[in-house]
Amino acid sequence: MRDIEAGGIYRQPGKWDYRDDNYAVMGRLIEVLTNQSLTNYLKQHIFIPAKMTHTGIGDGFFTNPNEAVSYKLSNGSLIKNPYLLDNSQLFGAGNMYMPSKDIYLFDKALTSGKLINQASLTRMLQSGAGDYGFGFYDRNTFYISRGVIYNYETINSFSRNRKDAVILFSNIRSEKGNTALTKEIYGLLQ
Repeated sequence: MRDIEAGGIYRQPGKWDYRDDNYAVMGRLIEVLTNQSLTNYLKQHIFIPAKMTHTGIGDGFFTNPNEAVSYKLSNGSLIKNPYLLDNSQLFGAGNMYMPSKDIYLFDKALTSGKLINQASLTRMLQSGAGDYGFGFYDRNTFYISRGVIYNYETINSFSRNRKDAVILFSNIRSEKGNTALTKEIYGLLQ
């Protein structure tokens, strides 16, 4: 938090600019306001109600027997992409891992009103600057959220009517782009 504070304000309020630091601040605010660790708060209010039993937080990903190896392209060859064993700097913004089933269960709990009411969901999905709402981008026919780290990329999306979902995991960044692939898949579903 001291490093974030020392860095100052990058843009004035009202101008959209995605920053992982904003999620770190939000995670710390949750801890201060609830008097709980972010991990315990998420377990109690998100993971347990959504039945997300295989989701983890922190460095446990790197000791998971099912860990996928991250790769990058270098001169036409695939090489293992190194990662940091200490991901504490990703607090609130990228230190969580889960299988696709848990992402699906999260979406189902979110859109059914189990985690937030429908008015809050509508507000959350309302696009602002950069077509970004509160955690999801609005792509006209679907909503999408993505995470990228060490060439791992996760796409979580669901259709506007919330009946279809596309969840993609990749351990190498696609030249085409996984967002474009998501759009193609939704085109096939229509």
